[in-house]
Amino acid sequence: MWRLEETDVNSKEVHWAGLMSIYVDDLLVTAEDGAAEAAIQSIADVWAISEIEKAEVDKPVKYCGFEKEVAPDLDGFLLNQRKYEQEMLQRWNVTCSVDHPSFKLCEGDEDPDGPIDQDQIKTAQAIAGALLWLNTTTRPDISVGVSTVCRLATKNPAKAIEVGMNVMAWPTYGEILEVFDTPVKLRKRSGGSAVN
Repeated sequence: MWRLEETDVNSKEVHWAGLMSIYVDDLLVTAEDGAAEAAIQSIADVWAISEIEKAEVDKPVKYCGFEKEVAPDLDGFLLNQRKYEQEMLQRWNVTCSVDHPSFKLCEGDEDPDGPIDQDQIKTAQAIAGALLWLNTTTRPDISVGVSTVCRLATKNPAKAIEVGMNVMAWPTYGEILEVFDTPVKLRKRSGGSAVN
């Protein structure tokens, strides 16, 4: 992560102008238009770059597994992983939704009812992995359920799968997901400045 700075041409004061993230050969510049354009031009003066994609309202830019779009009120950005969630729901054939995670745990749920099936362990671990990625990046609201799936994956994989499917069903991709987008705010300044 790199901090973009602007220097006021009159006062010589230095101000944060935005951030730039680098992932392999992809760059994400989050800044006001002038600062972003100057930063990208500085890079283009040295290296060949592909066409620039710009996030807009309802037109996200994909970067490092995330989708970033301009918030409807134009005062920040929304970060989400809708495509990843859709793929996860399709992979696990989740077609129903629940209003809230409603899995139930009992005292003996860490003990399986019978012999442990290795295929069930693999399935439970795959569900745990899919949910962990989502949980640690854009969905902290599913932490308790994901923790439960991880804890039970090798102890009682059948119960872990049951809990994981329930967590995935909350919510299936749709309107409720909008509540969990994370607004990232950048303060706007006024005044003339130039990028360092």
